[in-house]
Amino acid sequence: MFTENEVAALVAVPGIQEATFELKKEFLKEEAPFLEITDHDFLSLVILTPSVGISLANGSVSLFEEISLNKKGRKLSKGGYFMKKDPVVVGMGFLIKKYSVWSDRFCGLLRQLIDSTLDVEELKKSTIN
Repeated sequence: MFTENEVAALVAVPGIQEATFELKKEFLKEEAPFLEITDHDFLSLVILTPSVGISLANGSVSLFEEISLNKKGRKLSKGGYFMKKDPVVVGMGFLIKKYSVWSDRFCGLLRQLIDSTLDVEELKKSTIN
């Protein structure tokens, strides 16, 4: 699992920064026009997309799954959100409601993130001993 600092490093990658901003703009326009969320926190939400998909595998998110997702979201959020609502958790509520609409676009950004930060060909050459 990533930490807040690792997400900050990922959002600083030039191609990822622009793609995150554009996807955030679309998401806020279509789903959550009054949500205030930084690029860092939005990328954290994108990183949690596979976990949300797993939680939704049976058609709904149970209370314990929601608690676990919220805990993961808070770990990735920039700064502390002890007394106020965490934007990643609030955004996750919108993502859960419209997961089928947004999952492909969010996973596309994840794919771009992986491609821009990892040398897949070099990983294929390496062997595990």
